[in-house]
Amino acid sequence: MEQQVRELAARTVPPDAANGQPPGPTANRGVAKESEWQADRPPAAWPTFPPDHALARSTRKRTPSEALALAKDVEDRWKQAESSADISMRPSPEDINEACRALLSIDSRHAEYPKAWAAFARLQKMSRDIASG
Repeated sequence: MEQQVRELAARTVPPDAANGQPPGPTANRGVAKESEWQADRPPAAWPTFPPDHALARSTRKRTPSEALALAKDVEDRWKQAESSADISMRPSPEDINEACRALLSIDSRHAEYPKAWAAFARLQKMSRDIASG
């Protein structure tokens, strides 16, 4: 029952407002704050981003398998950079954003959506890691 109350509150009160903070400019989430996105808990639909956000830009059309392959490539390069301790091998923020935009093109009703969401959440964590230094 507590879970149902939390879910109802998440739909009626912006998550940031519940913490006494103004809504963040990054995305219309409806589920949780971006920092709370979990790879194993996909929301019913993709978050939406304001028109000036990097993830709101259009990208070339890819099939779901192509989008997932692009995301995997970016993740693999990240892991290689981490294991070799060579930060110059990291994918660029634009590489990460392009992979995210490709994943966002997968319909949330598609069978691959849960995998796409998981990859998207991991890529967003990478993006935050890069931004934090």
